[in-house]
Amino acid sequence: MLLISTIPFRHLDQDNAPFTTEFRQCVLKLAKSYYNFKMGEVPYSVICEYRSQVGKALNRSGAVKVMCDALADGLKRKDFIDVNMEMLNEYWFPIKNVVLTLLNFCDTDETVRISVTNHPDVLVLLVQVLCDWQKEHLNKELSEDQNKLVKWSLSILHNCASTDDNVPKLREIGVIKVVLPYVDSWNENVRLSSVSTLALLVNEEEAELLATNVSVFQFMINKLSKALKKEDHKDVGWSAAELTTAIGKLARNDANKKLLVMEGCLPPLVELLSTGDAREVKEAVRCMWTLSFDDSNRKRMVDESGLVTLVYEQYNRLEGSSRHDCQGVLWSLREELLTSQEYRSIGEEISNMRGSFTSDSRNQTSIFGMSSTAPGAPKVQGHVMISYQWA
Repeated sequence: MLLISTIPFRHLDQDNAPFTTEFRQCVLKLAKSYYNFKMGEVPYSVICEYRSQVGKALNRSGAVKVMCDALADGLKRKDFIDVNMEMLNEYWFPIKNVVLTLLNFCDTDETVRISVTNHPDVLVLLVQVLCDWQKEHLNKELSEDQNKLVKWSLSILHNCASTDDNVPKLREIGVIKVVLPYVDSWNENVRLSSVSTLALLVNEEEAELLATNVSVFQFMINKLSKALKKEDHKDVGWSAAELTTAIGKLARNDANKKLLVMEGCLPPLVELLSTGDAREVKEAVRCMWTLSFDDSNRKRMVDESGLVTLVYEQYNRLEGSSRHDCQGVLWSLREELLTSQEYRSIGEEISNMRGSFTSDSRNQTSIFGMSSTAPGAPKVQGHVMISYQWA
């Protein structure tokens, strides 16, 4: 299966340079390999580990580069689609299988995400497809297969953006400008990919681009609520952890913090604290910490049923960075806790902690020599020392 790295993908000596049979067969096997284990037959953790290891093997063998080369070549030739915008199966099927393979293994392995992002052409060409088909997609004028390529292209961009080191490259090639109009897509998956990709790429100031459309926040919160009703905590393929990450990223902007709470993001976040796995709990707490940097949000958070109790329970149960994030939430809420009859004892415990919580103009916190980022913290000029305890 990994011998794809040694197989030429086109018959360059023939008219119209058709894909080689060997390449077509290998790519089809790779696309199917992602689904070798079915959900429910083996533990989900086993499936994730298998997919991650396959992704790493594909990257080490050079197969990821070959697939990127083949996809870039096809996008340049545009021979998979005719003048009437109909897909030509002889070329479209191998292109489709390459796209799906890259999309799926980008989702499971960081080395694949980095290789795809660092390829000189493939993401630039996918962005160009999104740019060229933007108007037709929004007007529902594309064919089913064209809309699939739009959806898959956005998913690849989102997966690549989930690795922080890839963000500068994605910003550089103009992803934000091209993806922004797709936020208004009629297709739920396209809309989710667009909002989530932008949430990962925009800085605090640029997040205002999404603040003008309150329906974006309502949509994301609704998707998270729906995911929590499913046994696997997924809605239309999107996990609760991914959705919470996107909401937390959107909350970095001050105006968005208030809007997200007003639109009802707290109840599903609280539910995650009681029903979520380790990653979901971590993302929920980090999102809460970000939201707590708004004055009006803090009172709403203390008043939200179960929020303080669950954060405090997680604080006493967790270790390391997750415990630190819980501590950050409680510290932000400490003044409101002290005036609450129900939570005064928690407020006193947090307020009486000894140590140092340092915030500087770069939003960095240094706690007993350990550095971490307080998500969404307001910018502070100078150097402020606050009593804090790293436990």
